[in-house]
Amino acid sequence: MVTSIDDRARGALLGLAVGDALGTTLEFEKRDIHPLHTEMTGGGPFGLQPGQWTDDMATALALADSLIAHPEFDAVDLMTRFAAWLKKGEYSCTGTCFDVGITTRNSIGLFRRSGNPFAGSEAPDTAGNGSIMRVSPVAITALNDPALAARLAREQSRTTHAAAEAVEACDLLVLILREAILGRGKDALRPRDWVGTRAVQRIAKGGWSTRDRSQIKSTGYVIDTLEAALWCTGKADSFEEALVLAVNLAGDADTVGAVTGQIAGAVFGASGIPQRWLQPLAWRQRIEETAGRLLDLGSRSARPDGQEDEEAGDGRTLGSPFAAPWMTGDWTLRQRLEALARFRRVFDRDGFAFAEEVPAQHDNGSVTMGWTSLGEEAQEFYKVVYDYGWVRAFNWSEWGQSAEGERLLNDPDALAQANEDDLARILTVCIRADRFSEGYLAGSYESGLLGRVVARADVLLGLLRETFVRSENDAQRRRTPVA
Repeated sequence: MVTSIDDRARGALLGLAVGDALGTTLEFEKRDIHPLHTEMTGGGPFGLQPGQWTDDMATALALADSLIAHPEFDAVDLMTRFAAWLKKGEYSCTGTCFDVGITTRNSIGLFRRSGNPFAGSEAPDTAGNGSIMRVSPVAITALNDPALAARLAREQSRTTHAAAEAVEACDLLVLILREAILGRGKDALRPRDWVGTRAVQRIAKGGWSTRDRSQIKSTGYVIDTLEAALWCTGKADSFEEALVLAVNLAGDADTVGAVTGQIAGAVFGASGIPQRWLQPLAWRQRIEETAGRLLDLGSRSARPDGQEDEEAGDGRTLGSPFAAPWMTGDWTLRQRLEALARFRRVFDRDGFAFAEEVPAQHDNGSVTMGWTSLGEEAQEFYKVVYDYGWVRAFNWSEWGQSAEGERLLNDPDALAQANEDDLARILTVCIRADRFSEGYLAGSYESGLLGRVVARADVLLGLLRETFVRSENDAQRRRTPVA
């Protein structure tokens, strides 16, 4: 069957909903104790009507609406929508939030207390499937921008699931979904090299393809879920076959169904989804309209089916608006320094408050501990530090206690000579330490450390501009003929 990009994009989002709704019937059940499940019957632990879905699709719709409003991603907006779903039932097809994972609930609670939108735990034992189940809106939004897709996939995960395996699994899935929507078909599932955690690397290299059904697990662990979804799609010749394989694994059947539905929908298209499953699907029209709005964002620079984006060596998509001539070469550094340096004026403003201490609250005998609440501009600073790659992967705790780390963190004269990599290490310590010791980031502002960092970024930006001007002048002199 020949399908279009539009059909496959709609398939990726509709497939998520269909897989969620089909799988909820067998959610938490043991494998193979029921007859083969092939129809949209509802029921399950939440007593749903046929076609109703759970938290997988609800959070995907919240993410989709957030991306439509903020295509470059706004973590605060996303977490605000998640909180509205949890507390008010927004984005739920039943009007109430009846199903939410522990890790997601804890993250939303932390966000509401602290204002920190990147509230997901980094603990390895929190690598659940709560963020991978909602990835397809990212793939559609960033259809022709692999660098943006990877960033969005990772950042949306960090809001609720920041464990390395969960973040990387979202990154790998969005890559597969993009390629499938662009027309690669099942070739999007091919083995590929991957730099990262061993578990995700094994999946990326195709380890799932040699397993039999007895070795495929249907649990809440993100690695099990992604492996199961790829196995089901890889073994199938149709959307229906993939989903029947997926949901009959039982266990976490709704989420395995949702992730399989995303992949199979992107491969086989919405036209490949059985009408008997689509007909009762809750909010079908809204889901299709949402997919169309996401595709409007993703197709502004769309290429023909199957043609991959040509990328510059630094991850840019060639022809993007960021590839202005004077940015060529160090444009990434320039953008990153600019984003950081603009906070110099913010931090220097009279009356600026980075954060406030919210006291403990007593209510009917219960006590809510006090917390540090970041102001709006402090939250924006936090977001920029993540968005522009200032948070690095290294042993920040050990570095912070080393002679070099202590010198840069505590000696203003040393920081005044810092390079870009030094600034990244300092900011990584401030951001990471705040997750383990609430208030560390605010304390870094109060001590003047963050002010010195953004001031140094401003100086480095000026030096970069001077270097460019000199090189342009030299080039002009070389081009000017001698009389």
